[in-house]
This record gives sequence, C-alpha cells and structure tokens, in this order.
Amino acid sequence: AQLQQGAAVDPLEVSAGLQAKTIEAEKWKKKYDISKQHIAKMMRTFREGLSTLLGWHIDIEGTGRPGDPLTWCFRSKYGSPDDVLIFQRETTASREEKQFNLLDSAWARRLQDDDKALVYLTAFQSIPGFLGYITIDMVSRQSFS
Repeated sequence: AQLQQGAAVDPLEVSAGLQAKTIEAEKWKKKYDISKQHIAKMMRTFREGLSTLLGWHIDIEGTGRPGDPLTWCFRSKYGSPDDVLIFQRETTASREEKQFNLLDSAWARRLQDDDKALVYLTAFQSIPGFLGYITIDMVSRQSFS
C-alpha cells in the first residue's frame, strides 16, 4: 500500500501491522535459536564420536582471515594434555587439493627423532598414517608399562 500525499494514516492499522511483524520476527528468532541449539548439540556429538573413534581431540583455532589462519590442533587422548600437534593448510592460488603442514610445537620437535613416525609425513605424505603410528605407539607404551 502506497501512501498518498495528504492521506490520513490509521494508527490502529499501523499498530496492528507492526504487531504482526513483531510476532513473525519472534517466531523466526525462536526457530533460529532452536536450530542453533541443535547444531551445537550435533557438533558436540560429532566431536565426542571423533575422539572416541580415532583417539584424538581436534580443535580448530583462528578465523581463517588474512593474518589469522586456521590451524588444526590435535591432542591424543593417550598422551599428555599439554602435547599438541598443529597443522595448517598451505595457501595456494590453485584449485588443487591443499596439503597440510605440521607446524612447530614441543611434541613435533620430539617426534623429529622418531624416523618411523616421520616416514609417514615425508615418504608417504600421509597425515592419517602419521597420526595412526603415533596412536599405536602411545597405546602400546601404556599397555606394556
């Protein structure tokens, strides 16, 4: 509806329209809040399942914006809570699958002496193999100690 110049505006009509829009906005907000809670619950379930199935707690840090790249922080449930392996995706202009690089951390430095672990990263270029080797090594150390 278009207002004509000099036309009278019925305040009750405007108020009713505003009230209807407010009710509609509240319904959408409630749906949004329910969806947000559902997504948060699914994320917790996913993270717990991932940790249980693979033995790793994985956190993503950073915003992904220039100057604040995303990093994936892996903590083994079989190791010290202070031990962390940090991976960051290579930034390339091509559309090819981007590789992850292992960044410096105290645990990564200690693993530099483990030729068997490093072969998974260097020769096989396999982060899953690398993480699997570390998991097997840590589980066997706990089992036999």
